[in-house]
Amino acid sequence: MPQGSKSIGKKVRKGLTVWIAGILLWSGILGSSFQAFAVEKESYVSTKKGELIFVLDTSVSMNTQDSDHRVRDAIRRMVDSLPSDYSYGLVAYHTDIQAVIPLGKDSKRLERQLESVQYTGYTNAGEGLQQAVQLFSKEEGAKRSIILLTDGEIDMPNQQQREISRIQYTEAMTEAASQGIPMYIVAIGTELTSPAMHIFDGAEATGGAVYWEGQSGSLNEILERILKERLNIPWKEVSMRRGETDEEWVVELPPNASCLRLLVEWEGESETVMAECETERKQITQGKEFAVIELENPSSDFIRIWGGEAWEKVHARLLTEYSAEIQVNVQYRREELEQTAEEIKRKVPPRYEHFADITVEAVDERENQSSLWEQEVFEGRKIFYTLNGAACQGVIEKGKLSASIPADDIEEVDIQVDMTGFEDVWQVRQASPVKIVKTPDPVFQPEPDYRLLWGILGALAVGLVVLVLWGRKKDTTIIYMEQTAAARMPEKPVVIRDGAYSGKLNLYVVRTRNEEDIPPQTYRLFGRAPGRVVLKQILDTCNISCGEAESGNIIFCPGPDHSLVIQDQSEHCTVMRGAEILKKGKGYPIYYNEKITVTFYEEDTEIELHYKNLKPGERE
Repeated sequence: MPQGSKSIGKKVRKGLTVWIAGILLWSGILGSSFQAFAVEKESYVSTKKGELIFVLDTSVSMNTQDSDHRVRDAIRRMVDSLPSDYSYGLVAYHTDIQAVIPLGKDSKRLERQLESVQYTGYTNAGEGLQQAVQLFSKEEGAKRSIILLTDGEIDMPNQQQREISRIQYTEAMTEAASQGIPMYIVAIGTELTSPAMHIFDGAEATGGAVYWEGQSGSLNEILERILKERLNIPWKEVSMRRGETDEEWVVELPPNASCLRLLVEWEGESETVMAECETERKQITQGKEFAVIELENPSSDFIRIWGGEAWEKVHARLLTEYSAEIQVNVQYRREELEQTAEEIKRKVPPRYEHFADITVEAVDERENQSSLWEQEVFEGRKIFYTLNGAACQGVIEKGKLSASIPADDIEEVDIQVDMTGFEDVWQVRQASPVKIVKTPDPVFQPEPDYRLLWGILGALAVGLVVLVLWGRKKDTTIIYMEQTAAARMPEKPVVIRDGAYSGKLNLYVVRTRNEEDIPPQTYRLFGRAPGRVVLKQILDTCNISCGEAESGNIIFCPGPDHSLVIQDQSEHCTVMRGAEILKKGKGYPIYYNEKITVTFYEEDTEIELHYKNLKPGERE
């Protein structure tokens, strides 16, 4: 490498020393913060775009240090190892800027430029780094990095030019530090042995690192370490097996990936690498002892590779990308609080707790919309997310994440899923906030208290009370047809007098005219005063509005042996006891655990009533 004068003006040296010292003190803090973040972030999650600029020293001394052009091959290999959401660029410098490729994803253009690079001239790293910093976009939140590959210190034809380049380098690394852009400096060859060289200041000032070829591994191993340890890109080792012939290799592939990159490395000679796999797009980049096979939307479970009959020490690594859309479903649920015996006796209105039951899925954003978490590898995995801004942790079970929260004080659910730790590249489209569709609680209608009335009537005349009771008894008398045993014996009329209600009715609105979603309700019969109850009264009590006037013509009253007698006096309704259609104007008993189905008009509204016994504690 050409050497210029080593003397620097006293005034310039003093000012530069103070400047660099201040920068290093301030940037040391930045470096510590960046390293701490890198340790915490164990795997790559594609929530931010990546930008990477290669800065390549093309001075004349590189003819010696890179005579076999391994730098060119190493850059090509690394570019093809980046996820699809990464953009990359190149600045090649010697005495002047030899080549600039702006940020993009055109690997062919980068390859052509690398092929045309000539190693000549001096080492103007200052202007090269300034050009690189200016190439980055202004996009908010992008993850940016610089990789500088050089074999020597800044050197120019004369002292003034050398000093200008040093100042440019210091300004550029300060700007990179202020933007949070780390520099990873790769020392090519064996001449760079002193960590105190000025060019290495850029790594410390920006929170990056310095790697020496040989001491830190081969050039490919160094760039591989940067990919894994600094850029946190999750390449995973995969096994290769021989296929049907000695030239064929087979690698198993994971399902539902939007993009796969398979890196195959070997020692020894190789023919042209070919691959076969069902996929929308396939691209193969081959170097001296490596090949990167990129598959877009593959549908095969494996890939076949040819060209490696003479391969030795062959191994493969895989980078898997998923394109996921987070889907959130919220169901509103109420639970009636248990009442004490005293509250039931005093007919205290029931109280309810309200919940939002949440399920979260990650579905393939492509056309098939399959659930990505249903793969066995994700079962039982912990996952972090925020729920309305609060940090939460859950576990994937049967392809879903589930949670329940009190719903009284919230109107919507906002879930943001963090895929950190999933050891793959996830491009995630988060779900929009989901509104909780709430339904009102049942309106409590206390049973009438006739004790005062009865006292007044008793004081007036015992005979009047008897007359009223007789009138009620006559009004509520129903003749129903009792079927004996399961063999459907001939029917006989039975007369039921006033009795006591027992049990409860669970109501399920199966279908409505307007396709409304009405939650299940419960109507308590036990403890009600004797007398008839019509279906309309039950629906109104449960706050179920079906708009069906004939519900007032379906009558209930208590029967013997804790039964409930039903009589259909409607014109257009169909009432069924199990699978039996009830005749109009006749009473039928139903017993615990039997079901009544009521269908209105032209079957556009259907309601199920399940007759259930009460638990002992509910009868107090």
